[in-house]
Amino acid sequence: MELYLNDNRIESIPEDIVHMTNLQTIDISNNQLMKFPEPLVYLEQLTSLIYSQQNGKHIGRLPADFINLCNLKKLDLSHNIFKDVPTMIYNLAKLEYLNMSYNLLSSIDNNRLKRLKNFKTLKLNGNNFVSFSSTLYQLETLNMNENAMCLAPPNDFIDENYISAASNLYVQIHDQHETNMFEIYQQIFIEHLTSYDIENLAKRFKLSETDMNNFRNNSTNLKRDNKIELLLNIWKEKRGSLANSDTLYRLAHLIGDTNLVRHM
Repeated sequence: MELYLNDNRIESIPEDIVHMTNLQTIDISNNQLMKFPEPLVYLEQLTSLIYSQQNGKHIGRLPADFINLCNLKKLDLSHNIFKDVPTMIYNLAKLEYLNMSYNLLSSIDNNRLKRLKNFKTLKLNGNNFVSFSSTLYQLETLNMNENAMCLAPPNDFIDENYISAASNLYVQIHDQHETNMFEIYQQIFIEHLTSYDIENLAKRFKLSETDMNNFRNNSTNLKRDNKIELLLNIWKEKRGSLANSDTLYRLAHLIGDTNLVRHM
């Protein structure tokens, strides 16, 4: 059973809603509720709850009994005023999708999030994050545009007080300088890769068979530096802008430090 009450001027939810025991989806977005309606926490069969308040009254907390919604798979709390991810969300074992875009978040408990075995999609656009743990990139979908992102390397890139060349780029280059960034990445490859490594790198880029054939056919008579340039351009064309944080992380991960490059 589904119930859509979105885009109205609702100020309260009647307590009788608790009798809708088969309700699985409810959308109460863009209404005039002063706080999260507590009767909803007794709808234990809910799998999808949408409470996005772009054009409604915002909330910044959830009731403690929200944990009763143990069957939730999709939760949308976008366009509210949460400063932290509510603790009970990390205990929703079946959760697959969380949208907390356009709130006031600046951190997320990555360790607790990793315990959600079914979790796939996280949307954090329009918050106050300055960096993200690289483990978040393992999710199927991670949206984080419109944050106060800086390129300081996350702790994941720092190993025993050694910062890789790729990590240094996070400090030295702002993500809007697309051309300069690409040239510096290219130079790192040129300095560290042998001709033998180039073929291995092409495999690690997981290019399609068509792109691999394109690279091999067009690089036969090229010098090593030009081969690297061609390979990076093919990869970049498929991945999109290097200024995109997801792309930047993936390329930095592929580069690693000098020792990693030598043992590819």
